[in-house]
Amino acid sequence: MPQNKTTDTVVKEKSPLAFRFSYILLPCLLACVCIVLATVLYSRLPAELGLRFKSDGTPLSLLNKGTFVALMLGLQVGVAATAFFIALIFLKLAGIMARNSVLPVNLPGFIFLMSNMLLLPQLILGYLMLDSFIYALNGTHWISFTTFALWAVGIGTIIIFTMFGRLFAQLRAGVNKK
Repeated sequence: MPQNKTTDTVVKEKSPLAFRFSYILLPCLLACVCIVLATVLYSRLPAELGLRFKSDGTPLSLLNKGTFVALMLGLQVGVAATAFFIALIFLKLAGIMARNSVLPVNLPGFIFLMSNMLLLPQLILGYLMLDSFIYALNGTHWISFTTFALWAVGIGTIIIFTMFGRLFAQLRAGVNKK
């Protein structure tokens, strides 16, 4: 007689000590956007691009377009790689803490926050590249680099304090349960 076998599907939950691509998704995504932008606009750019600008918006220093694009994209990829290494370092530290039975309540959230903090300088570098491209193609600026940087830092600070506040609230709730 044939037997009907039922298979139990076991959903494996990912270990909190496993590397997750979400830890570095945002820095990698921004680096890819900058690479695509540079690839699309490279042939339309003039031979030299402004790296720094005077207060009236005119270029203070110029770089060869190949050097400028290589510098900007190299920094973008370097920041994304640094986010990867930060995630690995925190996972290694968490492994050491796990041996002592001391793991943060929301370890994946904490590692996500720490590795994505580099998104802020990466965003500022991306805007610097975009602003230089726009000036080279149109002779205008959207907003000044300083204004953008101040807005980015202000918003980034609010996001970081909010996320740390949530993390500390989770830690406090975990401590009060014991």
